[in-house]
Amino acid sequence: MSARSYLGTAAAAALLAAAPLVAFLTTNRYPLASPEAALLLAACAGAGALLGLAAFLGATAAALVLGAGAALALDLLFGLHTSKLAALAVVLVCLALRRHIAVVIIAAFSVLLATSALARDAPPVLLHVILDEHIGIDGLPPEMAESADIGGRLTGFYAGAGFRLYTGAFSEYFDTRNSIANLVNFASSDDDWAHLAEGRRKPYLLTDSAYFRHLAALGYRLHVYQSDYLDFCQVPAAPYAACFRYRANSIGALVPTTLGTLERARFIFNSFVASSSYLTRVRVILGHHAVSRVGPVAVLPVLQRLGQDLRRATPGQAYLAHLLIPHYPYVLDEGCRLREPIGEWLYNGVWQDSPAPNTAASRAERYRKYFAQIRCQQALLGRLFDALRDAGVWRDAIVVVHGDHGSRIVRHTPVTSNAARLTPQDFSDAFSTLFAVRRPGLEAGVTGSARPLQELLGEAVGFPVEPLAPKVYLRSDDGRLITPLPRDRSPAPQ
Repeated sequence: MSARSYLGTAAAAALLAAAPLVAFLTTNRYPLASPEAALLLAACAGAGALLGLAAFLGATAAALVLGAGAALALDLLFGLHTSKLAALAVVLVCLALRRHIAVVIIAAFSVLLATSALARDAPPVLLHVILDEHIGIDGLPPEMAESADIGGRLTGFYAGAGFRLYTGAFSEYFDTRNSIANLVNFASSDDDWAHLAEGRRKPYLLTDSAYFRHLAALGYRLHVYQSDYLDFCQVPAAPYAACFRYRANSIGALVPTTLGTLERARFIFNSFVASSSYLTRVRVILGHHAVSRVGPVAVLPVLQRLGQDLRRATPGQAYLAHLLIPHYPYVLDEGCRLREPIGEWLYNGVWQDSPAPNTAASRAERYRKYFAQIRCQQALLGRLFDALRDAGVWRDAIVVVHGDHGSRIVRHTPVTSNAARLTPQDFSDAFSTLFAVRRPGLEAGVTGSARPLQELLGEAVGFPVEPLAPKVYLRSDDGRLITPLPRDRSPAPQ
């Protein structure tokens, strides 16, 4: 047997050892450039040099050695499940090709080695949940005794699950579409249609997203769960894997609930009347309160579907869910039971189809029901985390949970005509919002400094965002976004 045959057999044997090892290291995200990896690969080369000596005993002996090595390599790579028949078949194939088996193995396992070494690790599962209208910890109304309890519950929930909670987080915008459109572009624009299809009404159409491009560059496939209020799924070149849309205010959401027949009939009537702008105006003039939105009821099956999908989550998958909870109306109690009668379903009190602006008493009543809905929401959110645990991806997962603005249970809406009346608590009610992130390497705990959502999201996913001046946007009487507040009057949550 020639030295050439020896070199071929030795190289084939070394590759049979090295390829499964490299695949194992990259699958477990272990750096190939580490000293220990280099030591193990050197050992593979040494094993190949030793096993190559079988070539001097003849082609059959070399084929037997390479056949046994190939069976072991395939077991390490794919698992032969201790099948003696499969292992024997590999050896017999190598014997049948004994004069060329070294070349075949070198070609096949060189490709496998290169593929494993050059393959980019799939990024960890990313779960990004937007909880619409969720106030931040520092924005909770201090005059309400219940605020201390809900603040403690939220802090304990997130810190206990390994999150870093940013209690001073705030949105620059009072409206969802502006807040989210700028958030997913890490932007801060006073253009009312920035990153949206101009002039288009619901569903508002997102036309651009630096965030989605960033996810694509990281190797993610994006699963979106959206309402019919804002469409995330038409951004060019975004890495969509799936898009699911739910109707936010359909009477059909009541069908699977336990709401009584009479209450269902009342709600259907209210929704039917609300479809007329004229009848709605009459109700406003008369000061008649009639709920015509299902709000978080429509979110319940979406959360169930998302949980099912998360149980199948694998690295490289990103899940973005825009959920209208704890958004008004406040329909769920702390046990996630539907409130009855529907006369107890309250709006936040500042919209045209709601009663007159909040008094201190009406604001307190709304906050108590809002807090109960948050407690329900936290239980539902915990189930999503359990789903990631069931999938075996929780430890390495990146989880981002935040609101899009405050509770909006305000005494004075943030418009220019109210500028002189706005209080620090008005700013908190309007703009203070939740932000919590959990990711490997980030210590759990609480951070209290005031920071805008765009900066926090960029930091959470590794996208550099220039620091933003502390500000919020008021809306002028003609609907434009402006920032008329003096520099010495901080718009950040107090």
